[in-house]
Amino acid sequence: MVSFTSTEGKPYFTTKLHDYSVTEKDELTMVCELSKPNAEVKWFKGGQQITPSKNVAIKADGKRRMLIIKKTEKANIGEYTCDCDSDKTTAKLNIEERDIKFVRPLYSVEVTETEIAKFETEISEEEVHGHWKLKGEALHQSADCEIKEEGTRHVLILYNVRMDQAGEVDFQAANAKSNAQLRVKARVIGLLRPLKDVTVTAGETATFDCELSYEGIAVEWFLGGAKLEPSDRVVTRAEDKTHTLTLRDVKISEDGEVKLTAKDFKIEARLHVNEPPVEFSKPLEDQTVEEEATATLECEVSRENAEVTWYQDGQEIRKTKKYDIVADGRKRRLIIHGCTLDDSKTYTCDASEFKTSCFLNVEPPHVEFSKPLHDVEVKEKDSARFECEVSRENVKVRWLKDSCEIRKGKKYEIIAKGRQHILIIHKSVFDDEAEYECDAKVSKSSGMLTVIEEEARFTRNLSNVEGTETDSVKMICEVSKADADVMWYKGDQELPEGGRYDQIVDGRKRILIIQDLKTDDAGEYHCKLSSSKTTGNLKINELAAEFIAKPQSQEVVEGEKAEFVCSVSKDTFIVKWMKDDQELEKGDKYDIVCDGKRRILVIKNSEPKDEGAYVALIGTTRATADLFVLEKLRIITPIKDTEAKEGQEIVFNCEVNSEGAKAKWLKNDETMFESSKFVMIQKDNVFSLRIKDAEKSDEGNYTITLTNHRGEHAKSSGELTVKEESLKIIVPLEDCDTQEKKTVSFSCKVNRQKVTLKWMKAGQEITLSKRILYRVDQYKHTLIIKDCSLADEGEYTAMAGDDKSTAELIISEAPTDFSAQLKDQTITEFEDAEFTCKLTKEKAEVKWYRNGREIREGPRYIFEKEGKTCRLRIKECRPDDECEYSCGVDERRSHAQLFVEGKPLEFII
Repeated sequence: MVSFTSTEGKPYFTTKLHDYSVTEKDELTMVCELSKPNAEVKWFKGGQQITPSKNVAIKADGKRRMLIIKKTEKANIGEYTCDCDSDKTTAKLNIEERDIKFVRPLYSVEVTETEIAKFETEISEEEVHGHWKLKGEALHQSADCEIKEEGTRHVLILYNVRMDQAGEVDFQAANAKSNAQLRVKARVIGLLRPLKDVTVTAGETATFDCELSYEGIAVEWFLGGAKLEPSDRVVTRAEDKTHTLTLRDVKISEDGEVKLTAKDFKIEARLHVNEPPVEFSKPLEDQTVEEEATATLECEVSRENAEVTWYQDGQEIRKTKKYDIVADGRKRRLIIHGCTLDDSKTYTCDASEFKTSCFLNVEPPHVEFSKPLHDVEVKEKDSARFECEVSRENVKVRWLKDSCEIRKGKKYEIIAKGRQHILIIHKSVFDDEAEYECDAKVSKSSGMLTVIEEEARFTRNLSNVEGTETDSVKMICEVSKADADVMWYKGDQELPEGGRYDQIVDGRKRILIIQDLKTDDAGEYHCKLSSSKTTGNLKINELAAEFIAKPQSQEVVEGEKAEFVCSVSKDTFIVKWMKDDQELEKGDKYDIVCDGKRRILVIKNSEPKDEGAYVALIGTTRATADLFVLEKLRIITPIKDTEAKEGQEIVFNCEVNSEGAKAKWLKNDETMFESSKFVMIQKDNVFSLRIKDAEKSDEGNYTITLTNHRGEHAKSSGELTVKEESLKIIVPLEDCDTQEKKTVSFSCKVNRQKVTLKWMKAGQEITLSKRILYRVDQYKHTLIIKDCSLADEGEYTAMAGDDKSTAELIISEAPTDFSAQLKDQTITEFEDAEFTCKLTKEKAEVKWYRNGREIREGPRYIFEKEGKTCRLRIKECRPDDECEYSCGVDERRSHAQLFVEGKPLEFII
């Protein structure tokens, strides 16, 4: 029997661990590889076996063995070993602190005391514990301090902030530090209810109170600028927000300002202290005095400083010349000077709460007439005098006429001499007849005035008067009485009323008006009253030869008649008409008319030669006027027939004989309007029509019609002939340089509109399409080529009749671009990754980049190109292949991201 024993080789590590250095919180994968896929291993850290947990995973993938720490910590620092019994591999792990940065630093905060202050900052990493300090002292969670950590956000909230907390706030997280200032403002004291003025009587209690915006405010009270301290009389109280001041047994001297003050705050009110009411210790007593005497009313009050007010029947009395108001100690007096009967009234002394009254009785003095008035009789215009005498001197009396008081003036003179009283009435008239009375209040005396009428007389005599033929004159006199009747005479002949004579009565004036005077009206005229007369002479001056109305200059149109009209001072005057020192006579050309005082010269069928100065003569007196003859509208230079070539400027001119005409241009009897082509000009009497850039269509009949302000018309016409010009290119084509896919255009200009050009390329006529377009804009012709290709290169020609223009089109190759971009890829660890993009051209050379660095083709990087499609294959991707990949062609690049996911750990049993 033969036996075979098979011994398999023990597993060993073909790829060993190497030392690792990572940043705290990063994920770490330790990888090693065995010679056999089914070999079991154990992982150790510092001699302690590692078991899988939430943060630690152990994986096997074929021959590969992996230890994954998802979030590394400082505690993970140490030596790690992978043991397969027959072999082991060891590596050291070093963990560096994270470099913490501030995404948002701390900012200073300003609050008012008792408010909430909130500081907030944000750092670059999560799960980093922060430390807060206020004024150098560490802060911890408490009722007035809240600390929050929310991911990368760190928040400090301080409640009910105090003034003494103002200062620097510091925050530290690992290596990151930030600070800011906490500024605390004192609360502003507000007023919810103000102090109010208080009025009390001396000896009473005064209370002031107000309500402030918050509790606990320290206040001070002041009265009249002096600080108040608590005492038996002064009580201060603070209850919640209300502050109260109570002043007991208030003194008169304490009347003044009450003030409450706190920090940066004050409020004021007024304390009014009234004295006790005033009483009368001695009241007023009734008095009786004679008229014009002085009365003194006296009373006595309870206080020397008491103020009183005096009244007369309820009306307040002010100190004047008539009234004296006196305060003498506690005595109060009202002195009334020159008492009159009107002063008999009730007088009151008012001391606010108490008053006293009395009655003053004023009696007139006893007066009698020792010599009474007597009746008086006077003639009209004389002065009347009434006299009387009273029993006492200096008695004031009143004079009355029919019970109406008389005032001193021009009409009435009032005289008082001791006991004698006189009334003089000047220039007595019948209206002055009446009963006149002298009133001495307690006694009266009266007398009648009788006025005797006087005869009428002339108070103003007639004056001599001088007048001129045909004029009117007035002869005026004046009588003493307005109702006096008079009679008018010429010599011994009484003058009738009416005709050329007007007899007028105007108050006391008597007027004789003689109209249309004649030479025989001269003579002596009388105005008679029954007992007297007045006389005046009338002299008549013969009328002078003169013009009443002179002839006026005339303006007429030739062919019309002209009239010069004047008026002379007398019908019989003869007028001569002159022109150029020659007397004009009635005939075929002139008509001379005489109509009363009017004289007329008529010039028939006026002509320009009739213009000039015309003179009217009366003896040596002359009057001149000018005649202006306006010519009728006529054309001096008519429009002429015109022949021109296409493109030329044509001018039609027409001249008229006078200014002021308005023109209208017509073409083939249709009205023309000014435009950029047709320009209408007027200079003096010449009218022009300019036709720019003549065309065949401008041919026709052109007419100008002229009208002046008198409605006269004139017109002129002319024919325009335009010779056609051969078609030419006036602005040639220009060479053009462009790139593939772009749009290009060739343009030229010709000398005529409404023509079509032929477009050629390399001797062949171009076929128009959606890609190749032909546009015409008046004289401009354009060929447009869209989406150019290299095949469009060459010479292009525009044919305009026998003329042509050629230009060259040069097309350069367009740069290569991406028609399809790279896309992000996500794969599982150890799988192949493929990036694909597409170019606009097949022959373009591309380069591949990893994180901006060019990749060289090798075992793990494979480059493929198929037509316009480019590919990059990455074999057996590992986590460290995660990054940005890009494809570059010329100056352009396409970018994409590669994401590599870890392969799940499989346990092989």
